[in-house]
Amino acid sequence: MSSAWNSAIISRVVVYSTLMACAVIAMNGCSRYFFYPMKDLIHSPEKAGLTYEDVLVTTQDNVQIHGWLLRADHPKGIVFFLHGNAENISTHIGSVYWLPEQGYDVLLMDYRGYGRSEGTPDFPEVFWDVDAMYDWLKLYAQDKELPVFILGQSLGATIASYYFSQLGNDQRRYEAVVLDSVFSGHQDIAKDVLSRSLITWPFQFVVPLFLPTEYNPKDHVAGFSPTPVLFFHSPDDEILPYEQGRYVYEQAKPPKYWVTSHGPHIATFGHPLYRQILLNFLNDPNTDPQQGVNISPTAPPQTDSSSSHNQK
Repeated sequence: MSSAWNSAIISRVVVYSTLMACAVIAMNGCSRYFFYPMKDLIHSPEKAGLTYEDVLVTTQDNVQIHGWLLRADHPKGIVFFLHGNAENISTHIGSVYWLPEQGYDVLLMDYRGYGRSEGTPDFPEVFWDVDAMYDWLKLYAQDKELPVFILGQSLGATIASYYFSQLGNDQRRYEAVVLDSVFSGHQDIAKDVLSRSLITWPFQFVVPLFLPTEYNPKDHVAGFSPTPVLFFHSPDDEILPYEQGRYVYEQAKPPKYWVTSHGPHIATFGHPLYRQILLNFLNDPNTDPQQGVNISPTAPPQTDSSSSHNQK
């Protein structure tokens, strides 16, 4: 009996150790956990009747990054959009295709490995991708005399939280920031995801220790001040916890605004209510964008915005 019991214990230890080792290897490099790129472009601005042009930039490590510039007829600003961790700009365009009709140019970019962008995604290299595209954007906005706004969703909100909050005053060409469904940190979200399954539950105490901490939104979002920041997050979000987004908001300094949206993950701008709040913010970032808006707390979102269950 004792021998059988010991064998069972040893077998279990071996199995769990193997699984844990595999999980650590998979997550230590970040790319397999945080990035789910897709190369094929499913939709195009042309099919949506939008005027656009392809934008190509080269990063500091000589990787070519692709984006789309959606053009408004008479632009009054430009929105730099950073998407979530899955698919590419051809699916995430559903969150922003409506902005040119409202008078805003939109620059969407794919991180390395996504869509037509070269390379393989990982940290810190994705920040080099943003840096190269932002350099292009600054020249474009200066030439057109347009104010710049940053819009990040999910993983894109996390990337934006770190990159743009770290810029010096001479590089802060943007006037306001919007973070939709941001998570508080890489270790935090890994622990949350691993805790959701009995199989992966034990790993929540070890695997997150191998993930980066230097890019956590909760540690950097205060650096945006005095630039206004608008937060959206839905308690219905089954991908990124509402509580994590709220915690990031609490770490930010004024001026800041919080909107409790409703609907699944990153379906925010499929609903006209949240579109109007965003437009109010772009028009006047220093005024609460919910003023004068008839907010229905249970309003169901529309479904024309990307909301893949794998996206962060």
